[in-house]
Amino acid sequence: MDPIARMARSHTKWLLLSLLCGLAFAKPAHAGQLGPVWTCSTAQFGLIVRTNALQGNRCKVASFSPFARLFFFTMQDRNGIASNKCAVPVSMATNFVQINKNVQIVGVNNGAAILLNDQSNIATSGSTWFFCAPASTAGSILQKNVNVQVVGVNNGFLLMKSDQSNVAVDSGNAASIVQVNVNVQVVGVNNGTAILTNTQSNTAA
Repeated sequence: MDPIARMARSHTKWLLLSLLCGLAFAKPAHAGQLGPVWTCSTAQFGLIVRTNALQGNRCKVASFSPFARLFFFTMQDRNGIASNKCAVPVSMATNFVQINKNVQIVGVNNGAAILLNDQSNIATSGSTWFFCAPASTAGSILQKNVNVQVVGVNNGFLLMKSDQSNVAVDSGNAASIVQVNVNVQVVGVNNGTAILTNTQSNTAA
């Protein structure tokens, strides 16, 4: 068998197992239990869940964008209380800081970098949800919505938080936003503005 093909298949299986492991140990986030929102790639998520479990902490899934291959999640400490700290493997720390806005490394513990989030993107509202959007759509989304903010940027995608049930976007941008998110749909169009809503079962609510 071709050794390159065998190695690629092995790597794919490892990523899938890592992701499934992460989903098994992570629980959906709910209002009243949420801290700052973190973002990572699907390839990183299983490792982050495992690293935090070893520290006694738990990741809680808030949302997921399969096209952008990104997870949004919050953290709880060993007592189930919302936490503004997250542990990641040291080798992953620099990349993790780049993806997440206003996050800094505050220490190292048992081979894990401990990161602190300043809580500027804390999720508290029952209507809070998270979505990805192409960076080129940022200006129009922020102009059209009072309660939407950028919580991070990764590979040309904005990582955004909305504290309202619906988000208004230019109708020309609606399809690209719907494409990169799970269960985000257009519920109306008026004068060139499309209204998006999120029907994800794992939305913070």
